[in-house]
Amino acid sequence: MIKDWEFLTFHEISDLARRDPLAILLAGSTEQHGSHLPLATDSIIGNGILERSFRHIPDENSVVRLPDLSIGVSLEHTEFPGTISYSTEVLIPMVVELGRQIVRAGIRRLLIVNSHGGNSAALDIAGMKLHAEGGLSVAKVDYFRFPRPKGIEFPENEWTHGFHGGATETSMMMHLRPDLVKPENFCSNSSKIEEMSQRMRMIGRDRAVSLYWMADDIHESGTVGDATLSSDIIGQQLLEHYGKCLSQVMLDMTELDMDDSGRGGGFLRLMRSRPGPLLQGSRKNS
Repeated sequence: MIKDWEFLTFHEISDLARRDPLAILLAGSTEQHGSHLPLATDSIIGNGILERSFRHIPDENSVVRLPDLSIGVSLEHTEFPGTISYSTEVLIPMVVELGRQIVRAGIRRLLIVNSHGGNSAALDIAGMKLHAEGGLSVAKVDYFRFPRPKGIEFPENEWTHGFHGGATETSMMMHLRPDLVKPENFCSNSSKIEEMSQRMRMIGRDRAVSLYWMADDIHESGTVGDATLSSDIIGQQLLEHYGKCLSQVMLDMTELDMDDSGRGGGFLRLMRSRPGPLLQGSRKNS
């Protein structure tokens, strides 16, 4: 059962809280995505993935969707007109206060679904602060970190470096909102990070050393990747894949056996009762 928070009465919220629902918060952005995609691209994609994930949630699972965060931390895109960005100093307390409010309403579980990479650091801090305060079990998922779908044959550098306005985002937008996509502006833009990674041993994307960048540092257009590889069909496949992955995260969150304090004891009990790769990996790293 999926409910939208803002369309319920306060009596319905109280009744819902008794069923120990999972609250979902989508964190998107309003930022430039080149000359072929709209500013709302991240939020539109996040919504598309969420809608598909809900199709895989059994009716007996109680899920409530909070109002979206359609503006995020987009400091790297502020050189381009149209981008609207919060600072991390603004977004962190906003999310923390939102979490406190839903705790007051009786909610104990929150999953933050992030569709914009620039939000990640702020959301991590906000989630940890909320969990430290007690009363709320919080997780954050970045859809773009899910495993790659099988059967989509993009070049390796498109998967690793075509992360802003490239084939994946453009394909999903072609399926979700083709009316907002401008194919006449499709182009292939190589990333300066990719070029640098070929010369550097330790610095590069997904390596131990991260180099901070503005969008126009990696390409003057503000985008990277090959939009000419995009298609509606690929977009549908991507959305279905990410939606299924996200639905599994939601189901995992509903299985957390929380203790009365909501401070993680239940999480540890769940992990101990279900030994597997996570715990085995933890032992190796300890």
